Amino acid sequence: MLNFQVVFGRLKKLAAYANKKESDFRIAVYNQEFTPSEDGTITPLAERKFPNGGVILGIAADAAVPGGATPNNRSMFGLDFQYAGGEALVIDGPVIASALMGGGNDTQFPAKEIIVNPTQAISCRAVNLAGVTGLKINVAYHVAIDRYAG
Repeated sequence: MLNFQVVFGRLKKLAAYANKKESDFRIAVYNQEFTPSEDGTITPLAERKFPNGGVILGIAADAAVPGGATPNNRSMFGLDFQYAGGEALVIDGPVIASALMGGGNDTQFPAKEIIVNPTQAISCRAVNLAGVTGLKINVAYHVAIDRYAG
């Protein structure tokens, strides 16, 4: 996940954030869950909105197979992301999650903050690469949001 103090230094240079203070934000985690039905099945795009917009500092994801959690299974699924208006954040996706986010416990995506305006959303879709039915994929968005947003 990106360091918010570093990100905030860049945000302050943008007109929309020029009058904001670091204390005007809080970090929240938003979840999205996907259960692609079978191997190779790509889910439809699903939107994730944030109250009053937000600044994505990191996106993490993992999967569990039926019957129990199996940590660090980012090679079992693929993901792609785009703004709800269609602008791609991952080109030619879905991409195997271990290639997109790294194969360990850390979060390497995105390399730079993603600003989601209040009228926008991020869309995600997932693909099951595991060859099992019932694969559950969770995507966690680590987002700086307005402290007073719901």
